[in-house]
Amino acid sequence: MKKRALTKPILRREAKGRDQALKRIHEVARDGTKLLALSSLAIDELPAELFELEQLEELSLYGNDLRTVPEGLEKLPNLQSLDLTRNELTE
Repeated sequence: MKKRALTKPILRREAKGRDQALKRIHEVARDGTKLLALSSLAIDELPAELFELEQLEELSLYGNDLRTVPEGLEKLPNLQSLDLTRNELTE
């Protein structure tokens, strides 16, 4: 199997994950809910729009491809619960 054949599905999966994350972020922004689940989306970084959700109290990033604790969490003053389990954290 060619390497190229392997990378295309991975890139599509990452793009779908980012699109799904943005959709969920926009829904939370619209509805004003305090919980956001971005679990199992294969994302390796967080969209900047996430850090505009000042009402957010719970954030689940379970089962993604994050390698470090995301910068910018300090912009979420009401955040009480953060789930980073099953990521690729090295720090």
